[in-house]
Amino acid sequence: MRITFFPSRGDAPMSLSRLGGSLVIDGQEIALDSYVAGAHERIIGQPELVDGEWHVDLVLPHGANAGDAALFPERLTLDGDGPVALPPFDADEAVFSI
Repeated sequence: MRITFFPSRGDAPMSLSRLGGSLVIDGQEIALDSYVAGAHERIIGQPELVDGEWHVDLVLPHGANAGDAALFPERLTLDGDGPVALPPFDADEAVFSI
């Protein structure tokens, strides 16, 4: 699974996990194979299955004091299930949020 992030100022950090062909965003499981564009505020457009790999664009919320990792997030490639380490919501956070 490939995830491209689009940073946006937000009020709270996001939690993200992968569960097979689903994403768990802020505790809500979303099956990508039946997702309808616009059904979740964090998913941009329609996820695409390309050569057996999901490509998903997500809004990545960040705080007012966000650092470069949150403002210019790298694309992620997820090979397995589990929590996804996200950039710190604010620059003063010492560890990644999951």
